[in-house]
Amino acid sequence: MLGFVRRMVFLTGLSLAVGCFSSVSPGPQGSTGDGASTAGSGTAATGSTGGAQCGGVCAPAPPSGWEGPVALWEGPPTDPPASCAGPFDLEGPVMFGDLDPGQAQCACDCEAAEGIDCGTQVEIELYSPVTLCTNLSPPTELVAINGCTPLTTGQQKFGVVEPEAKGGTCAPVEAHDLPAPKWGMRAVACGSTASSGDGCEGDQVCAPELADPFTASCIYRAGDVSCPLGFSDRRVRYEGFTDTRACGACSCEPPVAQCNAEVDLTTNGCSILLETVTSAQSCSGALTPEDAHATVMPSGECAPSPSELAGEVTPDGAVTFCCLP
Repeated sequence: MLGFVRRMVFLTGLSLAVGCFSSVSPGPQGSTGDGASTAGSGTAATGSTGGAQCGGVCAPAPPSGWEGPVALWEGPPTDPPASCAGPFDLEGPVMFGDLDPGQAQCACDCEAAEGIDCGTQVEIELYSPVTLCTNLSPPTELVAINGCTPLTTGQQKFGVVEPEAKGGTCAPVEAHDLPAPKWGMRAVACGSTASSGDGCEGDQVCAPELADPFTASCIYRAGDVSCPLGFSDRRVRYEGFTDTRACGACSCEPPVAQCNAEVDLTTNGCSILLETVTSAQSCSGALTPEDAHATVMPSGECAPSPSELAGEVTPDGAVTFCCLP
């Protein structure tokens, strides 16, 4: 609130320099002593017999603990703000309202699995060259992954058994969306040194008439408080906001992984390719390979854990403006 207090300093000087904001001047000697009459709260003063006249508007004086009166301008933050000039030449607080925190979302994703273990060998199944690879328990041989393995099988049909995938992890990826809060309105308050200092009845003060772009005559004080009698138009504005929103940490479940295997059936020291058989293929043709070479392509996906949103956006530095209806 220090910045707010510095912006309020002008009001102390205003109450000392301008009598119409703090007291009502008596009428000249020999008059009734009540000063000029008014046309009512917040209306132009019409003067009274033998008394001074208010050069602007007679308004209720601020109760104890309140500051003002000030002229208030409010508009979108994207619009040029009103400047404190002319009859309203004292800079007051600049505040904000209609805080929109935006729609926050917490979400997680996972990168592709890494570190999947497919072992060091691929198992191939051996079938009769005249069958359709339908034996329930065919004989098998093991082929080294990324190596050339000699075969002594003769003419066969071949199938590939997919190796068992073990282990692996996925790196979590944050996909959160925490939009920056935005104000929907800005408020500028300006005081005045242009009052005549007298000419109003009772505890009223004399203030300049409102002029464009100002739209309300108000008093104000720090905090979110109720308005005193006579000031029924209540508006709470703020200096800023605090954003404590945060999303929970992301993590990934163990991967659902597989080891897609390919076996090249070859001759001449794995230099002449006869056919490539994969673990997704049921059977090769009838071949008489001399050797074989195996490769595996591990893959896997992980399910992300949920991420919960905590915290909130709250406005700070409340100031209540109470304005004449």
